Parts: sequence; C-alpha cells; structure tokens
Amino acid sequence: RGLKVGPPTLNIVVYNTMRKVPFGFGVSNGGMHTWLFSEGYVYEVHWEGIGASLFEKTPLNLFNWLSGVIIVP
Repeated sequence: RGLKVGPPTLNIVVYNTMRKVPFGFGVSNGGMHTWLFSEGYVYEVHWEGIGASLFEKTPLNLFNWLSGVIIVP
C-alpha cells in the first residue's frame, strides 16, 4: 500500500452535503491560507490581483487545499 499524494478527493455524498452549507470559514495549507466557503464554493481574495483577478471562486471539489478545515457556525 502506497501513500496517496495529492489533493484530497470528496466523494459525491460529502460534496452534495457541503453544497447545502450556507456559510463557512476555511483554513488550509498549515494555517497559512484562509478563505470563505458557501454552498459548495471556495471564495478567495488574491491581494496581488487587480479588478477581476482580485477574487476567485472555485468549486470545493476542485480546490487544492492539501490539508485544512472548514468551520461552520
């Protein structure tokens, strides 16, 4: 058995459940990266970006968070 390397995969049941969560706060990459979460999407702000490149919206199942947690109030 080899060690699985790469981004975690979400099974369809977990992903469909997370799409129902209206709001959450995410921490990833050893606490070095924070983001907002809503209805299956990760929302990030890239401070080096300007205009349309300032914000990014990524589906949770495609987000490369490596390790982390989503905190839901």
